[in-house]
Amino acid sequence: MRLALTMDAEPARAEDLARRFNVPWTASFEEVLASDSVDAVVICTPHHLHAGQVAAAAGAGKHVIVEKPIATSLDSAVMAVEAARRTGVHVSVNLSYRYFPHIQEARSLIKAGVLGDLFGVSLVFQTERFSDYWEGHTGRTASDWRMRRELSGGGILINMLFHHLDLMRFLPGEEIVEVACTHATLENPGEVEDSVALWVRYERGAVGTVNASTCVRGADVVEFRLWGRDGHLSLTPPFQFYSLRIVDGRRPGRWHAVAGRRGVRQRDVEYFERTARCILKGDPPEVTAGDGLAVQALTDAAYRSAQTGQAVRVEGGPWTTAAS
Repeated sequence: MRLALTMDAEPARAEDLARRFNVPWTASFEEVLASDSVDAVVICTPHHLHAGQVAAAAGAGKHVIVEKPIATSLDSAVMAVEAARRTGVHVSVNLSYRYFPHIQEARSLIKAGVLGDLFGVSLVFQTERFSDYWEGHTGRTASDWRMRRELSGGGILINMLFHHLDLMRFLPGEEIVEVACTHATLENPGEVEDSVALWVRYERGAVGTVNASTCVRGADVVEFRLWGRDGHLSLTPPFQFYSLRIVDGRRPGRWHAVAGRRGVRQRDVEYFERTARCILKGDPPEVTAGDGLAVQALTDAAYRSAQTGQAVRVEGGPWTTAAS
C-alpha cells in the first residue's frame, strides 16, 4: 500500500500533507474518486460525512477504509454498507485496537480455552478532556462537530469507546444481545454525553459492565478484564492471565504474563498492511464492515436505553456472525 493522493476541504491542509509525503493533492472529493491512481479511499472525516462518502467511494469502484463509526446511526451505516456491497468492493472499519500485540495474544489464549465458558467482562475508561477537545482546537483543524449530536452521533460512547466495545465482542467471540445504559453531560460545553455507565448481556448469558468518563482529573486509565468458568484475563497493565487449565504449556492455578504476540508491530501499521494484503489477494479484509455494524448496533441500542430508561435488545443482522 502506498499513499497516492491527499484530499482535504481546506486546500492548505491537503497541500501540507501532500508535501510531506511527496504526492499530489486536491480539495475535491470528486477528483479523488475519478483518479485512476487511487484503488482505495481512507475516510477520516467528521462522523456525519462517513456514510455518504463510503457509498460514493464504493460507487466509483474504490475499496473503502473508514474510521469508526461508519455513520451517526445504525440505519445510515447499514445503507452505506449495502450500497458498497452492491458494487463488489471491500469495506473495512479501522478497528485497529485488535492489533495491539497483547490483544492478539489474548485472543489466542481465549481460543485455547484460558477462560472456559465466559462469565463476565468489565471495562473502566477514565480520562480527562477539556472544552478544547470537544471544540476541536487540539488537532490540525478547529471544528465543533464532536460536541454536536447531529454531526457526531453522540459523545464518549460512540466517539471514544467504539474500539473497546469492539474488543468486548472480538475477544470472547460472542455477540452482545442486550444493553442498559445511562449517561450524563457534566462538563462538555456541547450537547453530547461525557460520562456513561452501561451493562450488557452476551448471547450465552454472560454479563458485562462499562463505566467511562472524560471528567476524571489527572486520569488516563483503561482497566479491562474478562473472566469465565476456568480463568481470568486481565488486560490492565501488567497484562496477565490465571487459569485452571494448562494453556500454551503454562502451569495452571497461577498468574502468567501476557507478553504480546511476536511479529505484531504498531497497531495501525499492522491493520493497514493486513487489510491491503487481503484486498490484493481478493479476500475480504480481516476487519469487516460487519464488525463496524455490530458495534454501531450496540451504541444505537445503548442510546435508546438511555432515552427510555429500559434495557434494549441489540439489533441483529448479517453482521452478527462477525465475531468468529
